[in-house]
Amino acid sequence: MEEFFEEYLRFSMYEMDHLSYVQFYIKYMDLMRVDLQYALKFLDGVLKSETIMKKLKEGKYDLLLADPIYPGSELVAEILGIPLVYSLRFSLAHNWERYCGQLPAPPSFVPGAMSKLTDKMDFSESVELPLLRFARHFDE
Repeated sequence: MEEFFEEYLRFSMYEMDHLSYVQFYIKYMDLMRVDLQYALKFLDGVLKSETIMKKLKEGKYDLLLADPIYPGSELVAEILGIPLVYSLRFSLAHNWERYCGQLPAPPSFVPGAMSKLTDKMDFSESVELPLLRFARHFDE
């Protein structure tokens, strides 16, 4: 898993900007196939683990908050007998989610998707972030 994560980071940080659209698509789909295999193994492990399932049932959770990109949330929620709520964040800089879904994201502290900024920003980057979000507002 660590090797896959390093490969994905290397691709997204160093390679993808230098690939053609076709090369990018092929590489990305290869990475997503591996990611899906890991996700299915993880789900299989959760569902077959008596210890984990017992802890989840004893936790008496009110709902399951899940990202729809990962498989199995529906099955786990069904087994636990609780509602499922999806949290989908897909727009650049999470603009749609912040405006439509009221996602809390202070503009100078939470880097948006595709901004290439991290949670460790210097002053100039924390000033740049709201400007990027402002520019994205006109792009949508």
